[in-house]
Amino acid sequence: MRKLLLYLLLLAVGYLPNSYAQIDAGFVRDSIEIERGIAGTTDFEPFFRLVNTAFDDDNRPLTSIIYRYLTETELVPNQRQTFEYDEDGNKTMFLLEEWDQGTEAWRALKQEESTYEDGRLAIFLRKRPVDGTLQNRRRWVYQYTMGGMETGKLLQSWNADMGSWENLSRKTTSYDGEERISEQLLERFSGGVWKNSRRRTWTWGMGALQPSQTVSQIWSSMEQDWVNDARKSYGAGPNGLWSSSVVEQWNPNTGEWENDLQEQFAIDLANAESNYSLANWNGEWQANLRGQFTYSPGETQALLQNWNGSEMQYDNFLRSRSMFNSMRLPVQQTGMQSWNGDAGNWENQTYTRRTTYFWRSTEPNSTTEIVQNRCTIPNPYFSGATISCELQAQDFPLNLEVYNLYGQLVLHKQVGSPTFQAETSGLPSGLYVFKLSDDSAVYQLQKVVVAN
Repeated sequence: MRKLLLYLLLLAVGYLPNSYAQIDAGFVRDSIEIERGIAGTTDFEPFFRLVNTAFDDDNRPLTSIIYRYLTETELVPNQRQTFEYDEDGNKTMFLLEEWDQGTEAWRALKQEESTYEDGRLAIFLRKRPVDGTLQNRRRWVYQYTMGGMETGKLLQSWNADMGSWENLSRKTTSYDGEERISEQLLERFSGGVWKNSRRRTWTWGMGALQPSQTVSQIWSSMEQDWVNDARKSYGAGPNGLWSSSVVEQWNPNTGEWENDLQEQFAIDLANAESNYSLANWNGEWQANLRGQFTYSPGETQALLQNWNGSEMQYDNFLRSRSMFNSMRLPVQQTGMQSWNGDAGNWENQTYTRRTTYFWRSTEPNSTTEIVQNRCTIPNPYFSGATISCELQAQDFPLNLEVYNLYGQLVLHKQVGSPTFQAETSGLPSGLYVFKLSDDSAVYQLQKVVVAN
């Protein structure tokens, strides 16, 4: 249950998104900087940098490269991700590769392929490398009702010797007359036949927005019947949303349900503050953990606390935070920091991460001239590194402009020769656009990682 609360803590601050999903077609997330917390301090050190190097017409990433920091200024390739999409924007292919330093080539780690029918995922295929060649490994096949609700999910494994798919498991979902979920059945394929494994049933009140109870059962091959496992009963507030729940475990010796966990929800529909608390049963309900979630236009915070029985109070345990810009795009996420009770402050652990996102709305240049790309700019770029252009002296002077990912001009200088340097030490490390031009032509327009 603690893992569930940790998951809620991360989810509340948006710390579990698909790192490469596109939020809005009007904005482009060019790169992501991931820093690792230095344990026992509030400091961070460079860890990874993800750079989206190619996009489709809707600003979805086609290629992303993840660099690993060897030092604070030295980056080396680590992984590469390649994406493909269908005309509806559904991701149809994802390829993950790893950089092989010895051969200086990309080596496939896995490939995922998705097939859609009527806009719904029909087949999900995963491949893994065998002797350097990607081969089938797992396949998920989905079925739906006419209304688009999932009714079946079949998992199969590839038999390379036979050259065919073999059944592993299947999940069947049923619904009541109001199209609310009523049962999920998990079966496993063994000995050429499907065998019951687990079952979960839902109970609903008339017109209820949420179920009042769920029961999970395990199939007993000895008794050839379903055996109770766990039961969860929900309490609802005036708005119809859950306000509490009680989890009970089945005692086969007494043939009765026994209390296990109690959850309390306090959800602020105005997104001001929400709370979640967890208690354990020990003859009576005893406080265990509490999560507090606060929201504002510029920041979201999630706080996890442990119950201190001797002091009869909740003590800080972990926290995560997300920062947003005026367009409500995430710009930085920090999690998870732990509370040092002796020092009375928050500090990093080895698992603490800080992620910074770099966005832009449009390309910073508005020129219609053809970009000639006649210069070589080191990438990553370290302040003072030499930029060389295949231009004649009479082509100068030219203007060097550097834009951040919001399209803002952050550096400008006049260039008087084919070789020159840019002073970028005053810029935060990140992805920028370098533009070299005059009034009639653009000689270079390039995305460059500035590493300071």
